[in-house]
Amino acid sequence: MHLNYEHYIQVPVEWVLPPPTAMLLELNGRGDIVRALMDMTGEKVRYPSEVEDDAGTLYIGSFREPYIVRVRLDQLRSVTD
Repeated sequence: MHLNYEHYIQVPVEWVLPPPTAMLLELNGRGDIVRALMDMTGEKVRYPSEVEDDAGTLYIGSFREPYIVRVRLDQLRSVTD
């Protein structure tokens, strides 16, 4: 099979990558969602890929962004229905 790569198009990055939002889910031993943390604007956390919980402080890293974010769970505001 011969592939012809002579034609290229430019695609907006938004078509390929998700928006810079974040959602972190805490699960219990049965896999039920215990807590959901979200940053819908990407202002504080963008593209999270790793989370470490150290006694109520989360350390969040990203495969795409050069940062580590520290979040204290006791300082988060809660939004409920």
